Amino acid sequence: MSKFAGTYRNIGAADTGGRGNVGLLVEDSGDGGLVIDGRRVYRPAGPNTFTLDRTLPLESGFQVSNKYVFVTDPSGAVKMFGHVNAGGYEKAPLQ
Repeated sequence: MSKFAGTYRNIGAADTGGRGNVGLLVEDSGDGGLVIDGRRVYRPAGPNTFTLDRTLPLESGFQVSNKYVFVTDPSGAVKMFGHVNAGGYEKAPLQ
């Protein structure tokens, strides 16, 4: 987990003069998972993929994800991409 731990910033923030350069802290939970942005533990869900061990509250909005994927680019930089928890829909019965 230590290879993923650290502070992450918005991709492209350096290109905008630092605007929107929000730090997101990723920490080793000590039990095989990651604590991302101070939330509960994200558990391994596949290669370099971690899923929150509970549902996100509705008020979390679109800035928070229930799943993150880590990718190492050719230069060796680690990047983190979120899958937004946008909720679900159910088809209403015909009337």
